[in-house]
Amino acid sequence: RIVIGSFVEIDDNGELENYFILPEGGGLNIEEGGREIYVLTPEAPLADHLFNRRVGDIVEVRTPRGIRKLKIVSIQ
Repeated sequence: RIVIGSFVEIDDNGELENYFILPEGGGLNIEEGGREIYVLTPEAPLADHLFNRRVGDIVEVRTPRGIRKLKIVSIQ
């Protein structure tokens, strides 16, 4: 289940994205082991969609370019 402090890997239409949900530091990007990790705070709209979700869940997020369907691949 995704909570504050979770590291989340998401499949966004075949592209893997990594997010770290923290109480502060939203908007920062961290590079670790050749991958980019986006930091989200609980106030971020995407974080709000991810909270309490589990591996395998698909989350629909409305963006200016349309609806994105994101699949939760892993949670640490």
